[in-house]
Amino acid sequence: MRTTAALLLLCFALPAAAQPTPDDPSTWAQTAKGVRILGGSASLTRFSGNTSALLSPRIGRLLADNLALSARVTLGYSRSTTLLDGTSSSTQLGLGPTLTYYVGEPTGDAVRPFAEGNLSLSYSRFHSDLLDALGTEADAQWSIGGGLSAGVELPIARNVALRGEAFYNVSDLTFDGEVSFYGVGVGFSTFLY
Repeated sequence: MRTTAALLLLCFALPAAAQPTPDDPSTWAQTAKGVRILGGSASLTRFSGNTSALLSPRIGRLLADNLALSARVTLGYSRSTTLLDGTSSSTQLGLGPTLTYYVGEPTGDAVRPFAEGNLSLSYSRFHSDLLDALGTEADAQWSIGGGLSAGVELPIARNVALRGEAFYNVSDLTFDGEVSFYGVGVGFSTFLY
């Protein structure tokens, strides 16, 4: 958790040290080939009596104008309550690639829409009241998941954009197999020229 906090702090501190661009807002947060990206997003999702919180820092590079490839770490926690199983929870740590396509010109757009796809290899640990009652230890497993998202980035400074997105993810976090969930997230991107 300290590493994640340090990475997020570093992402906010780097824009001040990055090379300045002109004060014209149309040149802020450019998505031109070669630009490096540090960023992340966070979400809180509620679905069918379940609560899920995700934190996803990422680092990447624009491979071409408007097309970025990033490595993303996913830290997650979910909790649910049912009459049959009681309370159950899971924690997750994942790592995987993310491909982002920005719509519009690489410079000059005040609001930049994007579409994104990701894959993740995750380690999850599951705990429930039912397992406790049966005298069974918490279950842990590896899974492969993925997701799609779409949203917008709004440049707020020379190298920083606020990010809002709607997402749909599929992962393998339960004994029953595949679980899908959706929600909205907010975050930021730091562009290093």
